[in-house]
Amino acid sequence: MSDMNTEEMDYRSQQIEALQVMVEYNEKLMKGIKTSAEEFGGERKSDTDEFFKQVIDGINWMLNVLNACLPFINEKQTVIDKDAANAVIKKLEAAIQGNDDAAKSRVLSEDMLPFVSKVTEAAQVTIQ
Repeated sequence: MSDMNTEEMDYRSQQIEALQVMVEYNEKLMKGIKTSAEEFGGERKSDTDEFFKQVIDGINWMLNVLNACLPFINEKQTVIDKDAANAVIKKLEAAIQGNDDAAKSRVLSEDMLPFVSKVTEAAQVTIQ
């Protein structure tokens, strides 16, 4: 880090700050993903679809932060594989397009939740 110029150090501190915010946010996001998975798994409520839109907005926000910080997260070794991340996103998109509640529930709990957890852990390790 000593060979970084001031601009690079500023960018790095911005990335650290973004990852810190993402770690805190992801705790709430994971709760939202669990709730959506439960509701799509049979406990549907009148606001399930609206709540799910908020969860999707949260996932998109996390992905934007992840994309901006991925080189930093993967600096020493590949911790988050972009192809694996894209596969999870494509599964969720397919479930949404198919308008299949059971598939949404399954993808949220079996794929998206572990992915968000992994991203959170990788961010925590990166900012330590």
